[in-house]
This record gives sequence, C-alpha cells and structure tokens, in this order.
Amino acid sequence: MIFLVGFLVFIGILIYIGVSERREQTKRMESGEDKKKIGEIVRKVVPESDNCTIVYATYTKYENNGYAKGYTMYYWYYAVGFTSERIYCVPLKFVDKDIFYDGYFYVDKSMVTRMKNLLCTDNISCTTELFDNTGDVICHLEVEGKHYSGNISVKQETESAAFRALMIQWAREINGNGIG
Repeated sequence: MIFLVGFLVFIGILIYIGVSERREQTKRMESGEDKKKIGEIVRKVVPESDNCTIVYATYTKYENNGYAKGYTMYYWYYAVGFTSERIYCVPLKFVDKDIFYDGYFYVDKSMVTRMKNLLCTDNISCTTELFDNTGDVICHLEVEGKHYSGNISVKQETESAAFRALMIQWAREINGNGIG
C-alpha cells in the first residue's frame, strides 16, 4: 500500500512538472520573449538585418545507429534572416533559458543549383534543402508557424508563411517548378 501511495505521488509530481513547463512555454510564446531574443541576435550579427524577415528554424537529422530499430537524433537551431536573394543562418546554442550564438553563414540564391522543398504544405510551415553545384547540401531548414520546445517558444505565422513563399519562388527559379 505504501508503494502504491508513493507511486501515485511520484506520478502527480511528474504531471505537475509537465503542466508547469507547458504553461511557461505558452507564457513565453504569448509574450514574444523568445522571438525578441532571436530578432536581437540577427540584428547584432547580420549586415542586412534592417531589410530581413526573421524566423526561427531547426534541423533534425535521424541517423541509424546500427541496431534493429534504433536511431540517433541530432538537432541544430538557427536564427534566420532572409531577403529575396539571400538567407542568413545564425547557429544557436541554449543553456537553460539563455541563447548564445557564434557568427553566421549565408546562402545567396546564386549559390543554389538545386533545392528540395520537402514539406511546404500548410501555407505556414516549410522544410527545405538547398544544394550547391557539386550536389552537397548547403543547408537544411525547418520553419514552422509555431514552435514549442524546452528551449524556445515562438509564434511566427506571418514570417513563416513569408519564408515558405520565398522557398517556393526560389524553387520555381532554380528547379523550374515550385516543388523541388
């Protein structure tokens, strides 16, 4: 009986922690706190930041780890500023609720010889891969209208839709179609 009571208390604590964390994420999203931090970072490091639309992007890579059904997931996080001709990517690192960055890289439309728009389906979200003339991936970006994670909570429907439209436009010009 004591074991059962202890187990129920443990489950109750886990539920309380989960609900508290979700409430904190929603509060940060509604206040725009994380979105402001991303914007500040882009404005600090990107030369054309006054002319850029800013979004938060991720990249998740799944790699088979050699076991029957096992895989390893790798995550990358970016603050992205984009114009009609260039995408600036600022790699991010998170420590607790602090966001750190170290430089940036950019991709000019002229550098891209092929692209895949993997999931540009719902008028807001877009997952795209940009390739150079050797066939190597320059970058892979996943941009969503709303993003919740333990690290960041961002509501960016308008900016995400603009990124999606740009990637479809680039695909039309580079691949000859809007799909990729």
